[in-house]
Amino acid sequence: MDFRTCDTEHVQTTRLNKGFSLVELIVTVAVFVGVLIISVRVFSNFRTVEVLSKEGDRVESLIREARDRTLSGQSDSKYGVYATSDGLQLFSGDVYSPGAVEKTIQYNGLVTMSSSDLGESSIVFQRLTGKVATSGAFTLSLVNSSETIDFEISTSGALTRIDN
Repeated sequence: MDFRTCDTEHVQTTRLNKGFSLVELIVTVAVFVGVLIISVRVFSNFRTVEVLSKEGDRVESLIREARDRTLSGQSDSKYGVYATSDGLQLFSGDVYSPGAVEKTIQYNGLVTMSSSDLGESSIVFQRLTGKVATSGAFTLSLVNSSETIDFEISTSGALTRIDN
């Protein structure tokens, strides 16, 4: 083949086939946007479930702290927790009193206590044994979601957590 002569038709055809057409570009962008939307939904759902899990950890920790303080005889007092729909309070004494609150946690705005059968919404641990007068259960849930964490407290004072 002689390189000094060139076929102009071949050169023009080659130049036209080197780029992307507008249709190919639009399809590629549409696929990319679709994958991006699906990814954002998956990760945002993961984030909200993680918020519920962290709030469950905080609640579990506060209840265990109340029991541990009682069993250790700290301040020669009983300790308990008082539950509301938007938070939990650790208090000292035989019954809940706003003046006896030593620690408070407020739930994240995405989390609420959706059900409780704890009677007056307080749990008091008995000295030396760590037992409670009555067993009970309550549920933390994500607002506008079916994700929940169930907590059960037996009369022995043992706390059970069930992530749903």
